[in-house]
Formats: sequence, C-alpha cells, structure tokens
Amino acid sequence: MVGEAARGWMPNYKPMAQIALRRRVGRLYLPFLVAAAGAIALRQIADLALAAGRSIRSARLGDDVCLLPTVPSNRALILDAIAQAPASEGPPTLFAELTPAKLASAIGVRGVLRCALAIALLYGRVLSARSGRRFDLLLHMRDATALALLTAFAAENPERAVWTDDHYQRWAFLLSNASRRLCIVQHGFLSSTLEFPHRFGTVEMLGVRAERFVDLFAAYFRVERWFLFQREPAAPAAVRQDILLLASSAPHIDEEIAFLTRFRAGSGLPVAVKLHPAHVYDVRKDTLLDLADIVCAKEDRPAVSVFASHSSFMELDYEGGGALTCSIARCGGGEAAAEWLLAELKALG
Repeated sequence: MVGEAARGWMPNYKPMAQIALRRRVGRLYLPFLVAAAGAIALRQIADLALAAGRSIRSARLGDDVCLLPTVPSNRALILDAIAQAPASEGPPTLFAELTPAKLASAIGVRGVLRCALAIALLYGRVLSARSGRRFDLLLHMRDATALALLTAFAAENPERAVWTDDHYQRWAFLLSNASRRLCIVQHGFLSSTLEFPHRFGTVEMLGVRAERFVDLFAAYFRVERWFLFQREPAAPAAVRQDILLLASSAPHIDEEIAFLTRFRAGSGLPVAVKLHPAHVYDVRKDTLLDLADIVCAKEDRPAVSVFASHSSFMELDYEGGGALTCSIARCGGGEAAAEWLLAELKALG
C-alpha cells in the first residue's frame, strides 16, 4: 500500500475530498488515512453507545412526516415537493428528520442491539476483503451506525413513508429495499451511465422537475408513481437584485475562476458566490472568493437577475423565475461562458 500511495494511490472514497486532502497534507497522507480508519472504528463504538442511551427513552414519531435530506438546505426542497404531490393538502405541519437520535428512540433498545450485531458482522466482512478493497470499505464505515439505524427503522415500519432527496446513494439503496414507501424528490441531474452490482428496490412516489427525468430514475429503481413539481422563484421579478450569482462546484473550480476573472474584466455587475454545501474545497477556494463581492451562506437562495454555474440543477429554479442563466459546461469552458454572458448582457442593454 505504501508503494501505491507513493505513486498516487487513493482509496475509492469521496475522490474529490481525497484529492484536496492529499494536496493539503502531502507525505502525511497515508498515515492520516490509517489514523482515520482507526478513528472511524472508535466512532462506531461511541455512536452505538450514544444510540443505546437514546433508545432507553423510546419515542414514537406519531403522524410526523419522515424526512431524510442529504444536506440541511434541501429540507425546504423536500417540503416544497410534498406540498405538490398528488392528493397533498399542502406542506406538512408535523415532520421529523430521521437523525440517528430519533431513529434510536424509535426502534428501542432491541433495535439498537440488532444494529450493533449487524455492524460487528459487517466489520468481519470488511476485514476479510482483499487489501485495497478493505481500506476503501473501512473508510466507508464512517456512517455505518446511522445506516444500520435507518435500515432497522425502515424494516420495522415498512408502511411509513420516508421522503428523501437522495438519488442513488447508500441511503436510497437501503430504503428502496427495506421500506415499501420510499419517496424520492429530485435535487439535481442524474447520470445515465452508472452501473451498480446490486439492483435498487422500489420507489413508491417520485417527484421530478421534468418528465424526461423519470426514465433515468427508472433505470435504477422500480418507480410506481411519479409527479412533477416546481419550486417557487426566490422572489418576484420586480424585487430581483441585479447581481450575478455563481453556484460553485469544487471539481470545476478552475473553470469558475477563469469565468469570473474574464467576467469581472468586462462587467461591473456585482458577483455573489455560493459554495456547494456538500463539497470539500482546497486553497483555490480563497482565489474564487476573492473574485466575489458577496459570499452566500449555505442556506441562502438569493433573488438575482443573472445565474451561472458549471452544470448546477439550480439553473432550472432561476430560469423558471425569469433570470438569465449561463452554463459553463454548455459554453465549453470558463472564459467562453464569460464571453457568452457578456454578449447576452450587452444585447439586453
């Protein structure tokens, strides 16, 4: 493994975060990973102990709608979709995010003990894997307790609907096979080329932004029903600010820097940058933010007249609200996108 690391080896776990970490720590990269794998194992013990403590005071969720957002800022997206689902009476007044603490309380002491046994057996399988694969899996064990609690909850409550914006990660895979009432809300674009070794299960209700996305989901899940939903514009056109909002994505930061550098050279329009809440950035983040007049918080959804990104799904929201939108991917690069946007703004006067 040391030789592989010296030649640029990285585990198959959050590759963009691994690239940023390797740049940051250099030769300490491999020792850091070994320490991380050990810390993850210790964390499982701590998480299970905490879950056991929570489970002593069992608490039923009642009629609360169960939510599982991938990031906190997507809670509003899920609630918007629920309000537009067939036979909906509007946004739910009672809802509960399925945090590990709530899951432990819901499944009780016996449920948590079953999860502890499952995690112990899983570690046995991981440690018996071949060397390179073993290290990948040890890092993926980071949220094993949360996944076990979720699966146990879904198995014990198969008729309870769970709404999530997870597309095809582990959470959706487990819920689609353990629950009869998984509901997925689309939060972004999907890839049509991914291949998984195991088949996903069933989605009872799928909320999509356009009908063309249904077949992409159906390539992975068995979709029983689907509906279209729209997001309300951030604000009416009359109160939108004349600002360019760039929705950043860490893998494309070099193109974003090139885009803003060229745009600022040709326009005095104020620039706001919103970093992706789930991405890990390296030192180039400072260069990007130096080009901004405004740095948005994770939960901000500013009302602006111009929106740009590499290929963000947020473009549909702003386009629907009447903003001028620009895609770096469609334009073929950062400088080309800036040139296109400058020309469009000039034409609009």
